[in-house]
Amino acid sequence: MGVAGLLTLAVLRPTGLPPPSAWILPLADAGGCCLAGQAGLFYALQRVESSRISPLLGMKIVFLAALAVAFAGQRLGPQQWLAVGLCAAASWLLNEAGGRIPARCAVALFFTILGAMILLS
Repeated sequence: MGVAGLLTLAVLRPTGLPPPSAWILPLADAGGCCLAGQAGLFYALQRVESSRISPLLGMKIVFLAALAVAFAGQRLGPQQWLAVGLCAAASWLLNEAGGRIPARCAVALFFTILGAMILLS
């Protein structure tokens, strides 16, 4: 996908595009975060059933809310905090239903969620 994107950029390069020095580092950062997140997800999926992994990806809502409050100065209302709490509770309950996942898979999922959060911000 990256090679196809670079070929498309070379062929369809728009006029007025800033010089590569202005956008190459943010592009590499986003691409690296995406690759790290995907690698974490694939690592976890190789070791644990996908039906136990996918509900835990809902934890990105909890992490995004925490980052928005801590670093972006956002204020969340009571209904929004309720939704965040319900997301956390649902993820915990679904994780406990089939037994705990191995610690290495949990760390891999953390990097998957972190990669997705960086791409969303």
